[in-house]
Amino acid sequence: TVNSIEINVPFEVGFKHIENPKNLPLWTNAFKEIKGDQAVMATPKGEVVVRLEVKSSKESGQIDWHMHFPGGETGIAFSRITPAPKGIVY
Repeated sequence: TVNSIEINVPFEVGFKHIENPKNLPLWTNAFKEIKGDQAVMATPKGEVVVRLEVKSSKESGQIDWHMHFPGGETGIAFSRITPAPKGIVY
C-alpha cells in the first residue's frame, strides 16, 4: 500500500520528524510505544515487540524502517520525503 501526505514544513524539519523513531506513534497506527530500538507494534494477531533499525539518507529523502520480529523475520517499511513548492514536503 502506498500512502502520501503533505506536510507544510521545510524539508529538513519533515525529514528529522519522520526519521526519529520516537515520533512513529504520532504518524502511524502500527506503533503504540517506542523505547530505544524496541517498539510495540500492533498486528492483526495482537501486539508484538520488534527491534527497529532506521536506514536513512537525507540526500535521497529515504527513511526505511527495518522491523526485526522475534521469530527472526524482518519487514521493511519504505518512506520517502520529497520537497515540493512553498516548503511543503510529501
